[in-house]
Amino acid sequence: MRRSTLTITKEDLIQLSLLLSKGYSLFSSLTILGRYESIQRQLEEGADFKQFIDFHSKDPFYASLQFFMEISTLDQAILSAYDYHKIKKQLREDWLKETAYPLFVLFFAFMVFIFFEVQIYPQLSMMIDVQKGFHLHQLFYFILSVLLIFMAGIIFLSIFLFFIKKKQHQKYQQLYLNYLGRFFLIKKIISYDFALHSLILMKRGYSTKQVFECLTKLKKNTFLQINIKAMSMKLQQGEEMLQVIEQMPYLDLTFKRFFKIGFYTQNLEGCLYDYCEFQKREFKKILKTSSKLVSSIAYALIAILVISIYQLLLMPLDMITQL
Repeated sequence: MRRSTLTITKEDLIQLSLLLSKGYSLFSSLTILGRYESIQRQLEEGADFKQFIDFHSKDPFYASLQFFMEISTLDQAILSAYDYHKIKKQLREDWLKETAYPLFVLFFAFMVFIFFEVQIYPQLSMMIDVQKGFHLHQLFYFILSVLLIFMAGIIFLSIFLFFIKKKQHQKYQQLYLNYLGRFFLIKKIISYDFALHSLILMKRGYSTKQVFECLTKLKKNTFLQINIKAMSMKLQQGEEMLQVIEQMPYLDLTFKRFFKIGFYTQNLEGCLYDYCEFQKREFKKILKTSSKLVSSIAYALIAILVISIYQLLLMPLDMITQL
């Protein structure tokens, strides 16, 4: 089916879900919204409503909406996707709030260093005996070089993982199972995403078994989908759900503890909610620690540069006059 160029905005989708939940038909709801006559005409001609939602948008909201539409009614799918991305949006805002300033300071330190390296130091090096009078510059240069190599390595690794994910699905899955999935931060992210999806579905009336069945329809080659696939295979082999959760090496230990308590108290929804709130606080702590580390590095680089320049000012006057 050819995808339509007509789409419905997220804001109107929320209003549409409210109208649908009140018993209005899809056609009547679009009539009340009053801006989608072209879509109504195509629906009358037999078009599928799914083609009017831009699943290929860069906004991840639509990808989540696609997932929820496969397992629930349209009005429930819209509300579920909205609830999911409302929480994710808050996490992104917290991330930007904590990291924007430290990253700006670090970027500023790099720019000052580049200016110093390109415009000032080449001229000074012709006049200064580096071995005697300018040792601090070598330290500064070494630290910046290490950071640049580290950042280049991260960029290269990200590009490599993106390529493997797009072109070599099986290798990507094996790479995750063998290495990436055992990293503590990845475990926390996957466990939180698992708990958040499960919590949203449970609020819509799904049982624990139904939640697992629904999550198998997630987009392929995401970390969560790989975990769900592995857990589903174990459940199909007759293993108990709690046993499967506890045996998974790619889930956070804290998540396993909350899940176990919820399982035995028959209050899994409440425990998953508590875990999500707990993990949000943990993410904030990690962000604060990371931002302090980045800020410390940036301030240290600026301090070294300032001391280097001050060292120049203490040189003999006759050397300075020759610049």
